[in-house]
Amino acid sequence: MSQEQFAAFLGITQDTVRGWIQTDTVPRVKIAGRNFVNLELMSRHLRDGKDIFTKGDYAD
Repeated sequence: MSQEQFAAFLGITQDTVRGWIQTDTVPRVKIAGRNFVNLELMSRHLRDGKDIFTKGDYAD
C-alpha cells in the first residue's frame, strides 16, 4: 500500500508514515524507487500476536 493510502487509512499524516518507514518501524517494500508499506507482512505479524511496532523492528 502506498504511504499516502496508509496514512489516509489510519487517519494520520503522510509525514508520520514516512518517519515510520525511515526508522524501520513498519515493514516496507521498495518498488521502482518508491517505498510502500508491506501490508502482507504486517498482517501476518499482527495475526501472530505482534501488537507493538517499534523503531528498528524492520531494519534489514
